[in-house]
Amino acid sequence: MDEKRPSLPALTGLRFLAALWVVLGHYCGWHPGLLPARFGAGVPLLLARNPDVPVSLFFVLSGFILVYAYAGLARSDSAALWRYYLNRLARLGPIYLVALLIAAPPLLWQAGSRALLHVAPAALSLTQSWWLVPGTLALVWDPPAWSLSTEVGFYLLFPFLLPPLLHLNRRALCLIGLICVAATILLPLLIVAYSTIHLTPYSSAYWSARNVLLYNPLSRLPEFALGMVSGRLFLLLPHSMARVLPWGPWYAVWATLLVIGVAWGETLPDSIGEHGVLAPLFALLIVGLAAGGGRLGLLLGSRAMVLLGEASYALYLLHYPIRDWLVHFGLLEASGWQGWAEGAAYLTLTVAAAMAAHLTVERPARAAIRGLARGRQRPARTFDASSPVQDRQRPQQETQ
Repeated sequence: MDEKRPSLPALTGLRFLAALWVVLGHYCGWHPGLLPARFGAGVPLLLARNPDVPVSLFFVLSGFILVYAYAGLARSDSAALWRYYLNRLARLGPIYLVALLIAAPPLLWQAGSRALLHVAPAALSLTQSWWLVPGTLALVWDPPAWSLSTEVGFYLLFPFLLPPLLHLNRRALCLIGLICVAATILLPLLIVAYSTIHLTPYSSAYWSARNVLLYNPLSRLPEFALGMVSGRLFLLLPHSMARVLPWGPWYAVWATLLVIGVAWGETLPDSIGEHGVLAPLFALLIVGLAAGGGRLGLLLGSRAMVLLGEASYALYLLHYPIRDWLVHFGLLEASGWQGWAEGAAYLTLTVAAAMAAHLTVERPARAAIRGLARGRQRPARTFDASSPVQDRQRPQQETQ
C-alpha cells in the first residue's frame, strides 16, 4: 500500500470557496430579473451566469486527491478495494440522505407525490445523471446532487483507470493530460455546433443535448481523468519544482478570472462556460496549492478555512433545500432580487446549518461506516480521499 503522505489543507479551503460560489451563484440566479441596475455588470451577474463552473473544479480535485491517497490501490487486493468503496460510501452517503429528507417536503408541496415517486429510484441510487436524457431526473429533488451522481460514476471507474496510469512515464502522462484538456474543450464545441446546425434553439432536443453534455458522467469524465493525471504527475515531480509550483495558483486564479470574464460577456455559449473549459486552469491551481501555494496556500489552509472546508459538502447539498423551505414559509421569494441583507441572512443560516450537519451527522456517520472496514481495530484518524480536510500534521491513512 501507499506510504503515508501529509494532508493538503489548502485544498480544503479551496473546496469551501467553490461551494460558496455555487451557493451565491444559485441565490443570484434565482433572482436575475430584478437585479438592481447598478449591479448589472457586477459580481451578482458574474455569479448568476456561472454557478456551475466550480463543479468542474470539484471533478478535477476529486481525481487528483484519489490518486494522491490511493496510488497503491490494486484491484487484486479485495480487502483494499472493499475499504475504498466503503470509504466512498462514508464520504457521500450520510449528508446526501439528510439532504434528500430535508428536500422531500418542498418537492411534495410543489410537485406532488407522483414527482417524488418518479425520481425516487434514481435519486436514492445516485444515478439521476446517468440517463441519456438526464434533464428530467438530474435536477429533481435536490438539484445540486446531480454532480454527486456523476461523481459516483467516477468512483466506480477509478480502480480500473488507476493501474494503467501508474505505468506511464511523465511524457506519456503529459500526452494523456493534453488529450483530456482537448476533450474538455472540443466536446462542448461539437455539441454546440451540432445543436446550432441540426436543432432548433431552445427546443426539447436542444435541451436534451445540452443536459447530456453538462450532467452525464461520460461527458464529464475528461475533467476527472485530468485530475488523476495531475495527481500522478504531482507525485512524480522532482523536488526542484517546489520553488516554481507555488506560483501556479496565482497564474490559475488570474487566468480563471479572465476566462470567466469572456463567458460573462456572453462571448461563449453557456454550455461551454459551464462545462470543463476551465479544467486545465483548475488543475494548475490544485497542483500549485498542493505544492505549497505560497501566501494563497497559507490563507486557504488556515484553521478557519479548513473548518469551513470540512462543511463544504454539506453546504453544497443543503443550500437548495433550505432555500425551498424559506420560500415555502414566505421568508424568501421564489424570484426577484431581495437585496444583500436577505442574501447575507440566507448565507449565514445555510453555513450554520451545514456546519451543524457536518459535526452532528456527517462526522459520526462517516466514522461508523469506516469502522466496518476496520473491523475491531482501534479507529484511526483518516485522510478523506475526496475532501482533504485534516490538519497539516495528520498523516494520510485512508489506504491502510
